[in-house]
Amino acid sequence: MDIEKINDFIEAYSRAIQLSPEYTEVLKELLPKIIKKYSKIVQDITEKQDDYDKYIIKPINGKYSVEDFFLNRLMRNVLEVEVDNISNDGHKGGYLDELQKITLSPSIISKQLDGLLSANIPNLETIKKTASKKVVMHEFEHALQSQCKRGGDIYPLVKGSYNRVIEEILKIGNGKYRSIIQTFDEIEKKPAQYNSKAIKHNGLIGESYPQGIIDNTNEILNETEALEMTETKPLFRISYPDETYFLVRNGESSNCNITNYGDLIKILVGEKRAFLGMYIKPERMFEAFNSQYEELFQETFGNEKTAWENLMGQINKIKETNAQEDHLVLETLLVKCLNKKLENTLQTGNITPKTLEKINDAINTFYNNTISSQDESRRKSLEHIQILDSIQERVNQLKQEVTLPEQKEEQAIDSQTKQSEKVLRSNVSDNKMRFVRGFIQAYNNTETEHQYEARKNHETRDIQRVQEIIRTNGLNVMLTADLDGNLVETAGGEFKRQYSQKQVSAMAQLLKAAQLLTNDKKLNPSGKNYLEEFSSVPSIESTLKQMKRDFNDKDSYMSRLKKESMVNRLNGTLPNFPKTQGEIDAASSIVRDADGPALKQEIGITDEQVEKMKQDGEYARYQADDKKGKASEEEKNESNEQFAQQRKLGINMLKRCLSSSEITTSEVVQTQEEIAERKQMQALSIKSRAKHLSTEEQQIFDMLRAKYEKTQHEQSNDRKKSKGIER
Repeated sequence: MDIEKINDFIEAYSRAIQLSPEYTEVLKELLPKIIKKYSKIVQDITEKQDDYDKYIIKPINGKYSVEDFFLNRLMRNVLEVEVDNISNDGHKGGYLDELQKITLSPSIISKQLDGLLSANIPNLETIKKTASKKVVMHEFEHALQSQCKRGGDIYPLVKGSYNRVIEEILKIGNGKYRSIIQTFDEIEKKPAQYNSKAIKHNGLIGESYPQGIIDNTNEILNETEALEMTETKPLFRISYPDETYFLVRNGESSNCNITNYGDLIKILVGEKRAFLGMYIKPERMFEAFNSQYEELFQETFGNEKTAWENLMGQINKIKETNAQEDHLVLETLLVKCLNKKLENTLQTGNITPKTLEKINDAINTFYNNTISSQDESRRKSLEHIQILDSIQERVNQLKQEVTLPEQKEEQAIDSQTKQSEKVLRSNVSDNKMRFVRGFIQAYNNTETEHQYEARKNHETRDIQRVQEIIRTNGLNVMLTADLDGNLVETAGGEFKRQYSQKQVSAMAQLLKAAQLLTNDKKLNPSGKNYLEEFSSVPSIESTLKQMKRDFNDKDSYMSRLKKESMVNRLNGTLPNFPKTQGEIDAASSIVRDADGPALKQEIGITDEQVEKMKQDGEYARYQADDKKGKASEEEKNESNEQFAQQRKLGINMLKRCLSSSEITTSEVVQTQEEIAERKQMQALSIKSRAKHLSTEEQQIFDMLRAKYEKTQHEQSNDRKKSKGIER
């Protein structure tokens, strides 16, 4: 994929049709993502598959690359973007294929989530921006899925725009792309006949079915594509009285009740046929679906309609009613189709670890996009879940039966080598947990009052989240949405995740919740290591690995956390907040019944009081206060001496870090100064709100605030210069 070429064409195209920078940036995100996705599925698109002869980029040897295919579709099919702040019909936007025009209503788009989300939800503004971007991508993708007929002329009113697009491309790099494009004169010489059917959205081309039957499917296939491109996570639950629910990514959409079926349909027809159905020839997708699943659909619905007709009819019904029973009928049927797809795959005899991994991904998609329940017994009673569980069990068994070449080699190595590998795996796990514990400690050393209050208030919820993330193996993305980093482009053109203070804090607080859960004998009588299990959940482990790498990225928050932790230890300015209820409970639960007599004798309290203190979580506080009262002056002096020694060790450790170039002296000094200034600005800010500032203090406060704002601006510019552009 040639990112430079893609951006060159998008910028030239945007100039020609006078597209605003906001939408240009959306296209710069959409096109590389969709090209990358389909380049893995199809190698090219032939002129026979798409025979339109007036595209700007010429075919090579009768074929278009995936990259050129999507660029051509964009530049040919959208030649006007009309932006209105007031929509007469109340619609957020639309694609008019015959006019090659997209309409957008920003005023409606910006309010589409109003009333659907709590104002206190994390990352609310980011969620709103993503939802707005999704609407824009949705309409542009409708255009990308529209196909022109050979000889079809361009709509007369936008012919000039098409000419200007070509002229702008010719200007790039003094004719850099001249050899691969058709000039407007060359296009005009070709036979042309404009009519209203010259271009038509692929979802409506299928001649076998009436338009009304196709519309909803066309929408959900397109919507799931847009949700994938914007990486939208579930934010809503639609629940039923029996405490079952299904997850929703687009609660603002009129199609939210049926959108999830788009992903399931794509799995059942296969990636390549789904591409052909959406972008080339829908009949190919209909025929494939009917040939595989017609018998199952006719048996379920008791008629002789095709599988696709029955599917469309049930989806239309669900859109109207959103009735639980209608969902369950279709979901059970689609899961049976998945089972049949597995059977067909097994019959080919081509079962590889890669094949099984793809089937496993499909199973997870079905789990996440169908009705479920947090009540395990209710969940297990659902027929489609029972079938999915049986499919999952079978796949797990097949995984054990399939022997990889690597495994065959492993059988030939001696026991000593196997033991070495076991030790190596153990060391990897030890290294991970060492980082996790160090991460928790660094957070403890730098925790602010705001972070402490958030941790204290959400402690119970976080403990429940940890348990649920472990139970679902991280598949419920609603539970981990606030941990997702921002996608940024590196100087080399690669993409990576970068994590902000909010995301790092959210991860640290979940790790601390897992640690509390591990240590609380009442909540965890079996002694389960929740911290290790939580850290081993694939999505959590992946995030932790990236955060670990960010320690060495000077522009990351993780690097700042590391430096501030060290400075606070060196200066003896560690946070000292009261213990949360969870910390008190974990400490008190360590007291065993067998310790009762000794404790009672030592403290001098009754059996009833001991029991009550254990229940109320008071014992830990009582014991701590009692020990403080018994401490001698000598012990206090010893404690002070130990503190001094620790401070000395901290200085020595800092020196070692400096000598090994982990952190420079100037960085430490700078960080110390920044912390001191922030604390001073915070204190002055409080006084300012109370209107107690003197003239001199006001001057200092204004100076510090200006300095802070300047620093933030400079950091923002530095990130832009290094091409770390947030996607």
